[in-house]
Amino acid sequence: MMYTRSIHRSALLRGTLRFEIVGYKVQKAIASGAAESSVKSGAFQAGGYYWALVCTFGHGQLASINLDLLGPVAAEEDVIVVMASLRIDDPLAQWPPAECQSDDANAFSMDASYGRTAELHVPDAFHGHETRYVRDDHLIIHCTVDVLQDEEEDATTAGTVSVVPSPTISGDLHEVLLLEEYMELSEMMKKSASPQVMRVCHEFSIPNFCAVQKRHGVGEEICSGTFQVGSYDWNLTVYPSGSGDHDDDDKGQYISIFLQLVTDPGTSHVKALKVFTIWSGDGSPKIEVGAESIYTSDVRAWGFSDVVTVESCKSHYLNYDRSLTIYCSIVFVKEDYPTPEPTMDDTRSVVPVTCSDITGHLEQLLVREEVPEVRFLVEQSEISAHRLIIAARSPLLYELVVSTDNNNNRVVRIDDMRATVFRTVLRFIYTDELPPMSELMVTDHRYGKVIAGDMLAAACRFRLDRMKAMCENLVAC
Repeated sequence: MMYTRSIHRSALLRGTLRFEIVGYKVQKAIASGAAESSVKSGAFQAGGYYWALVCTFGHGQLASINLDLLGPVAAEEDVIVVMASLRIDDPLAQWPPAECQSDDANAFSMDASYGRTAELHVPDAFHGHETRYVRDDHLIIHCTVDVLQDEEEDATTAGTVSVVPSPTISGDLHEVLLLEEYMELSEMMKKSASPQVMRVCHEFSIPNFCAVQKRHGVGEEICSGTFQVGSYDWNLTVYPSGSGDHDDDDKGQYISIFLQLVTDPGTSHVKALKVFTIWSGDGSPKIEVGAESIYTSDVRAWGFSDVVTVESCKSHYLNYDRSLTIYCSIVFVKEDYPTPEPTMDDTRSVVPVTCSDITGHLEQLLVREEVPEVRFLVEQSEISAHRLIIAARSPLLYELVVSTDNNNNRVVRIDDMRATVFRTVLRFIYTDELPPMSELMVTDHRYGKVIAGDMLAAACRFRLDRMKAMCENLVAC
């Protein structure tokens, strides 16, 4: 199987402001009753535009902070998307800064679609603790504005990343239990395998997804780099705010993903099985949808208009750096088939099947340490596991368990390995997956590539080929 990767090209152009409010008490006094008062900063530049910060006082306190777009804008309908943050420092450095980072992007325009003002929340740590940050009747607010700028092309790379084999956990467990049904199924799969079938996995990364989604309205797409399967060029077409194939109430609520055949197949009918996968960044179940489709000269794009809601994606499926990664696995066969009805959406031709949750159940078995049969000692930490699963998934580690039993030892000692890394090995053995790197960095407190390097060494040590390939990808990133 071939592995390719592309990245949506966008950049955040940064501008900063240091806004010093002199006479803070006077502003509070003016706004002590029903009246309001406001102060406005001077203009500052970010992303080729001019901005200003407006602080409004009401009910005797700093009530709101707004970011205003001053201009210039080439066309009224242009949409400017920004990420903004605020920081208020204690001048004496006795208290930590009061900070506020917008969770979502803010959109600006000169017409009525978005407007020219966005409210930035006053940092929570500032409320009730003004005396920590107001010194000599001065308040200093730092504002950072990042303006999204799309670039024209996406780059596709191929062959530089290890191909991750398909998960094998179900097969491993079946093999140990000697299920006759599994053996018969394996024989059928071997007989049906065709050397003409090609398999490709394409990874499409979208940095700054919140800003990109705000920048692209309903029906506006972004495309991955072009990659090749067989003699054909393909790409992924993603609609961050939906393709528009929804009822009015649902428009803009879903992310749509399609696999597009870029090359005109002429009179040929191209059959391809595609599976889109999005992994969670917080432990939520992965999203996986797929269907087999026939591509022709007239119908060259197939996909799903409601893969995931925008809200759910931003809450659960972004990486720690707020990027979105979409994986598309393609199994391709070129043959002659009847031409399908010309429709873009596959969802109505597929009966949804609940995904297997065997890995979730096994992970809970590991986490809860229910009925453990073997214990490992790693860096003075005892870690429990189950003999049958170890035997099914890692024969080399199982040999170590058996040899320890023969020596009448109750605990299997693992030397020259961090406990965090060994727990990752066990999690892979139970689930066929690795935990998010952000989760590992919280417990290990080391640079991500260093942790990935240790996991790669552990995968080689226990001969876990799929884990090895996944770790090679992490090290290469």
